[in-house]
Amino acid sequence: MPRTFAPEAHYILSEPYYEPLGDEIVIFEAAYRNALPILLKGPTGCGKTRFMEYMAWRRGWMPIPRWKPVWPCSMPPMPCPTSGPFAIKAR
Repeated sequence: MPRTFAPEAHYILSEPYYEPLGDEIVIFEAAYRNALPILLKGPTGCGKTRFMEYMAWRRGWMPIPRWKPVWPCSMPPMPCPTSGPFAIKAR
């Protein structure tokens, strides 16, 4: 029996907790205004996803699903440089 997925059950509706460590918010905002790409790099668990969730909430890119894609066993995940797990599109 196939599973069903309801993305609305995973929407971030309130402000995600994020504690800035430096001027990353200012840098992100400047890059976004100038349509420049951003590469988030860091070890597992350092807060890259949390930062993107916070910035998406802050910019008003709502609703934002908080979920990871689930791949069928017969289809291994394939990297896609243009979409990634969070393909965010501004309104």
